[in-house]
Amino acid sequence: MNGADRFEKASRSEEKEQYLSAADSYFRLACDTLAEEGITDNTSVNVASTHLLQAQSCAARGNDAAAARLLGRLARTLFEFIATKTDDECLGGLCHEWTGDSYLIEQSSKSLEAYGRAADVFDRVDDAKKFSWGMEQEFDYACWAIRDYLDQQGFEAALADVCAADFAVRIGTKRELAAEHVESEGPE
Repeated sequence: MNGADRFEKASRSEEKEQYLSAADSYFRLACDTLAEEGITDNTSVNVASTHLLQAQSCAARGNDAAAARLLGRLARTLFEFIATKTDDECLGGLCHEWTGDSYLIEQSSKSLEAYGRAADVFDRVDDAKKFSWGMEQEFDYACWAIRDYLDQQGFEAALADVCAADFAVRIGTKRELAAEHVESEGPE
């Protein structure tokens, strides 16, 4: 099955609320993308990482917390890899933001720390550069993952702002949601 077919299968499963099937398809799509393109192709790694975030979102919506944690851990590993490798400061900020999204799906207070790191980076990035990322496919995939998760959790009022092109609005909204949504965590 090629990437377009696998993406279509994942999307159809998600539309039918067959979230665990969708999670499996997004996971396989991420793995296929990495296997075909490798970790040296920046776009492929970015896209694969956000497909993992989509898989995590679907697993959480399908009530498989263990799968959601595993997929989140994989996604965060790729986000960290990208952030440390890229010269694009905006992409590094997005990786911190997507890490926050992953932790938010897990209802972890670590989301607040990640969103704080993203805000710090975005404060230093030129606005034109920030807005250009809104046109990239990986931005859409990450946006859809957190938006659909939050929609299922009953946060309808904030859905438009979690996908806003304006970084300050988006991060501010996500920080507020995280403060409301996360569980207090003890020492690890």
